[in-house]
Amino acid sequence: MDYKVKKMHSVSHSLRNSFKNIIFKRYPLLSEIIFNWNDILGETLSLQIYPKRICVNNKKSILHLGILQNHLGTEIYYQKHLILERITRYFGSNIIDDIKIG
Repeated sequence: MDYKVKKMHSVSHSLRNSFKNIIFKRYPLLSEIIFNWNDILGETLSLQIYPKRICVNNKKSILHLGILQNHLGTEIYYQKHLILERITRYFGSNIIDDIKIG
């Protein structure tokens, strides 16, 4: 019985790593943010919002976030600076200049 549980865990781990490698080749910064989202924001915020894409305009990188419940939009908007601060702290440099919600 333990063998099956370990086997299933290793398959899911392998799939996650394969998926991460595929995304990382095309979107390295976004994939790092996606796969470390819980560590960056903590469980409470990471369950409410998710990273959708990163756009780079005029040397500014903008992280677009999706929200799971529309009524949280205003609350998340006011926490924008907190989210930027946590991303900067996690990566050790200012890699995201702005956040857009929606």
